[in-house]
Amino acid sequence: ARIDRTWRQRVRSAQSVADSVDTVMAALRATGRLDHTLVLVTSDNGFHAGNHRLSPGKRTAFREDSVVPLVAIGPGVRAGATVDAVTSTIDFGPTFTELLGAHTPDWVDGCSLAPLLHTATTPTDWRTATLTENDGLSRPGDPDYTVQSPPPYVAMRSRQWLLVTYASGEQELYDEVSDPYELVNVASTVAPDVLSALTDQSRE
Repeated sequence: ARIDRTWRQRVRSAQSVADSVDTVMAALRATGRLDHTLVLVTSDNGFHAGNHRLSPGKRTAFREDSVVPLVAIGPGVRAGATVDAVTSTIDFGPTFTELLGAHTPDWVDGCSLAPLLHTATTPTDWRTATLTENDGLSRPGDPDYTVQSPPPYVAMRSRQWLLVTYASGEQELYDEVSDPYELVNVASTVAPDVLSALTDQSRE
């Protein structure tokens, strides 16, 4: 009941995000900047509350914590269009430099999202997976602290797989097609060559 109450409160708080967007759009409209301003609405992480039998938190590799929406509003962006490309926060730097006419240094990771925003399609040579990691341990007093925080890990997510490799060497593997809620760890039952190939890809 406590977790359900917390989740309802978090859902209600999302209204403040909508209110903030309305306020920003109104200010842009009032100052004549609306037609040449791109507004992006997203988050750096998700949040689980009772999922996978875990107390509320946000540090796991599960979908609830690591997959977040990105809403783009602005000139050249098709209203109502949806793009399902695999993206990451590392794409923001290259995106902003391209839109501003600047040069992205070669050492910067990430890909510009500008083509996705303007065409609402995923390029054929777009990435097929993305990496996330948890390399720190939170302690009481830390805003991110939860009793059930996971140990350090590196995770690779593709359209079909979520592979999590912990610092201990232990692995979890979830089939996103047959198990979209990521409930059944198939690391010990999947074909060894599949797990080996995914592990090698996550290290590249």
